[in-house]
Amino acid sequence: MKILVFGLGPILGGVEKQFYNNYYTLKNNGIKCDFVTPYNHMAYEKEFEDSGSKVYKVSNLKRRPARYAHEIRTILQKGGYDGVYVNMLSAANIVPLKLAKQHGVPIVIAHAHNDHVPAGLLRKVLHSRNVDSIPRYANAYFACSKAAGHWLFPNIDQEEVVIVPNAIPADAFMYDEDIHRKTRERYGITPDTFLLGHVGRFQEQKNHEFIARLFKRYHDVNAQSKLMLVGEGELREKIRAQLCADGLQDDVIFVDPTNVIEQYYMAFDCFVFPSLFEGLSVAGLEAQAAGLPVLASDALTKELNVTGAVEYLPLSDMGIWVDALDKSHGHCKDSERVTERRVLQGRSFDKTKYSLSQSNLYLVDTISELAARNGIREC
Repeated sequence: MKILVFGLGPILGGVEKQFYNNYYTLKNNGIKCDFVTPYNHMAYEKEFEDSGSKVYKVSNLKRRPARYAHEIRTILQKGGYDGVYVNMLSAANIVPLKLAKQHGVPIVIAHAHNDHVPAGLLRKVLHSRNVDSIPRYANAYFACSKAAGHWLFPNIDQEEVVIVPNAIPADAFMYDEDIHRKTRERYGITPDTFLLGHVGRFQEQKNHEFIARLFKRYHDVNAQSKLMLVGEGELREKIRAQLCADGLQDDVIFVDPTNVIEQYYMAFDCFVFPSLFEGLSVAGLEAQAAGLPVLASDALTKELNVTGAVEYLPLSDMGIWVDALDKSHGHCKDSERVTERRVLQGRSFDKTKYSLSQSNLYLVDTISELAARNGIREC
């Protein structure tokens, strides 16, 4: 069975990481994935190509819409695909769904990864125009959470929406005190320093500006604290400048995206997560698997709280966040109890449906069922 996948970008984010986590189980179960991207480079491109997948480079939809459509038509005509799988942060671009339907592709999957339109006026306008049209072209509906399914597929019976949980390799994130210590030593972070952490793209949705203001407020009352921000994106230098203007340049550490992200979660003492919106955040799951307390915006889905370690706080009251950080810091002072708590939380996470081994099998079974309904053999 051959599937053509859309929606992975150049920056290693939650959607990219999630599909990579699924990829090898799909491949090992006879589901071959190729990819289409309008970018010069796609996250995990080399890994996918080394495993036998094709990565097609197409024109930019905004700049050359006719050429973009022509190139996708050509790929569909020559590729003989049984399915098209479109990862969607909004309904701004439904062209791949339309073209798949026009070319008679048997399985057309729309997968919702958000529950809110990302920033940009044009994107919001296109989403509003297109969202009701998705059922004309797609015949299978996936979502990372119930909230994401309701948002992207408002006219679909929600019983038809398959919740495919974002999932992670939980064992890789199991807290290890030795990794905690060594990672902190690498950055000169002392054992008695309270380390706030965040992992995510520097974009409006992730609300780094709030994190910067929060850290300034907290550092004013606890100078023995540092902030580590892992990620890249268009707002990174703006946030760096904001923190430097507040005199915090020596207390903030910027880290580029990495394939050993679990080491950074282990180094953190608390995960700060004030996103304006999310579908079901991979980073929020990773933080819980690493045994961290998570301070999250109350705008986020309660489905995220799979271990009971997520505390939802209002973005309108920063004082509540400062108090929550102070409380979390107090819980970090007994290292033996911290280690025990973090390991137990990680074990608890591993038993949930958000553990990768369980989620991958569910995704394979779901796609296999779609294939069987359409008379497609997996091979």
